[in-house]
Amino acid sequence: GLVATIYGKAFAAEMAAVDSLAYCGLGWDDAQMLTLCEALRAAHAGSGLRKLEKLDLAGNQMGDGAMAALTALVAEGTMPNLKQLYLSSNQISVAGIAALASALRGGAMPLCARILLDRNRGSEALVQKALASPERAAALDWRDRGRRGHANLLCIS
Repeated sequence: GLVATIYGKAFAAEMAAVDSLAYCGLGWDDAQMLTLCEALRAAHAGSGLRKLEKLDLAGNQMGDGAMAALTALVAEGTMPNLKQLYLSSNQISVAGIAALASALRGGAMPLCARILLDRNRGSEALVQKALASPERAAALDWRDRGRRGHANLLCIS
């Protein structure tokens, strides 16, 4: 009805303009995080999240199931301008972190230079290595070839 249409338009407008989203310290588990991932997917489908530069999901109970969904989103280019991703203090294991590292090596989140994964069950070293990997540089170079004639410069903080 009318209310759903109004809310839908408001959601689309907000998601088109947003540059930072923070859902930190909420204690959300995989079920809530999967709902968030679906909302992010819907926002992207409606041409939103193009300006998003920071996503803060720290301090929740996010596990590998939600991490797989988030990794799929970023691998699909859902948040193309994301520069900072905060996932500290969750329940992400080596498997979830390895999935994100694999997506990064494949060129996901080309502008992202800061990913925090401390205080999880897995080591953030995998992601830090992936950010600096030759595979990532090659994937980013391949993606940019023809558009600008050179690769993105990747700054790791």
